[in-house]
Amino acid sequence: MIRNLVLRAPAAHRQSAAVAARRALASVAASRPSVPAHNHYRVVVVGAGTAGLAVAHQLGEVLKGDKLAIVDPSPVHYNQPLWTFVGAGIKPFADSVRPTAHLIPSSFQWLPHAVARIDPTNQHVHLADRGTLSYDYLVVAPGLTLRWDKISGLAEAIADPAESGVVSNYHADAVRSTWPAVQALKRGRALFTMPSTPIKCAGAPQKIAYLAEEHWRQNGHNVAVTYLAGGPKIFAIDKYAAALTDVCKSRGIETRLGHELVAVDASNRIATFRRAADNEEVKLQYDLLHATPQMAAPAFLADSQLTDAAGFVAVDRETLQHGTFPSVFALGDASSVPTSKTAAAAAAQAPIAVANILAHMSGKALPARYDGYTSCPLVTGRKSLILAEFSGFTAQPMETFPVDQAVERASMFHLTAHVLPEVYWHGLVNRGWWKGPKPVREWFAKWATASDKVEKVAA
Repeated sequence: MIRNLVLRAPAAHRQSAAVAARRALASVAASRPSVPAHNHYRVVVVGAGTAGLAVAHQLGEVLKGDKLAIVDPSPVHYNQPLWTFVGAGIKPFADSVRPTAHLIPSSFQWLPHAVARIDPTNQHVHLADRGTLSYDYLVVAPGLTLRWDKISGLAEAIADPAESGVVSNYHADAVRSTWPAVQALKRGRALFTMPSTPIKCAGAPQKIAYLAEEHWRQNGHNVAVTYLAGGPKIFAIDKYAAALTDVCKSRGIETRLGHELVAVDASNRIATFRRAADNEEVKLQYDLLHATPQMAAPAFLADSQLTDAAGFVAVDRETLQHGTFPSVFALGDASSVPTSKTAAAAAAQAPIAVANILAHMSGKALPARYDGYTSCPLVTGRKSLILAEFSGFTAQPMETFPVDQAVERASMFHLTAHVLPEVYWHGLVNRGWWKGPKPVREWFAKWATASDKVEKVAA
C-alpha cells in the first residue's frame, strides 16, 4: 500500500518516492468504487471549526493549485472561548459569531453539507444529502457534539431555562440565558457542574462560577455557590489546581469533587449527583444550575474504522497521523490526542498537521511533532485571570510569560478578553498566521537567558 511506500522512503530517493507515491495513489484510486471526477479532491477537511479552519488556511497557502474542499453544514462559526464572557455579561453574543462563508480560505471549496459516513478504505466521504467525495488526503476536525441526553432531564431543562433555572455556556442558544439568570438571582443556591468525561475547554465550568460569585458578592446578594466536578481534581495540573483551590476558599465557594451530575428534576429544581467515593446518589436543591453536558465525537465517526475505544479519531499524538490509514490526519477536539481540548491546542496542532501532510505528499518522513501544548485562561473575575499553559503529555506547565502564571492578574484578563479574540478572528480561523505562542515563549526564554548572563557578568 501507499502508506508503507511513502513513510519508509529514504532521503536519497525522495523524488522517486514521490513519483511512486503518485502512481500508487492512481492505482488505489482506480480500484475504488467509482466517484465522479468533479467530486475528487486532493484534500478534504471535515469541519469548519477552529481546528479545521486553521489547517485549511495554512494548507491553502501552499496547495493553491490543487482542488481542496472543506465540509461543514453550519452557516455560522462560533468563537466559543468568548462564551464565558457572554455568559457573564462582559461581551455581547454577536462578538462570538461570524458567517462561515467569510472564513473559508479562497483556495478551498466550501461544501455546506453534513457528513453521513467516512470510508477510509476507499478514501470516500459520504455526505448526508449530496453524494460522495473522494480524496487523496483527509483531515478530520469536526469537533465534539453535546450529549444533553446523557444526563436525565437535562435536555428538557435546558430548553426552558426560565422555568427550570438551568443554563449552560456550552450552547449558542443557552449561553444567552446565563447572564439574565445570574442577574435575576438575589438569594438561594447556585450549582456549577463539570463532568468526569472529556469535554472542550475544561476550565469553562468553573470560570462562570467565579464570575457569577463575584457579581453576587459585589451586589450584596446572599447566594451560596457550589462547584461540583465528576473528577478527583479541581484542575488537571497541580500548580493551577492549588491556585484555584485557594481562590475557592478565599471566596467561600464550596467544592465537591467526585460528584457526577446524573439527573435534573427541573419541576422541583433538584439536581442528582453520583458520588464517586461510595457510588451513592446525592440530591441537591438549587435556584440556579449551570450544567455542563457530556460530550462525544460526532456519530458519523462511529463506523469509520478511524476511532479508538472512546470514539475519538485514533492518531499518533505527535504526528497527528492515523496509524492504519496514513492519508488521514486528525486534530482538535475529536482527535485522540491526550491533551486538554481547547482552541489553543488546535492552534498548536494545526501547523504540525500541515507540515506532516505536505511531507507525506512528497514522500518524505514526517518532520513535525506536537508537544501536547494547550492553554486554559481561567477567568476568576472581571479583572483577574490565571493563565494556565501546559502540556497534556507531561502535565507540566509550559508558560509563555516570564511571570508566575498561577497568580491572578489583570494583565492576563485583558490579554484574554481583548487581544486573543482579535488574534482568533484575524490570525487563526482567518489568514492562518497564528500558530500558537511557541515563538513568543522561545523569545522570552532567550531574553531571560541573556539577562541572567548580563547579571552574572555584572556581579
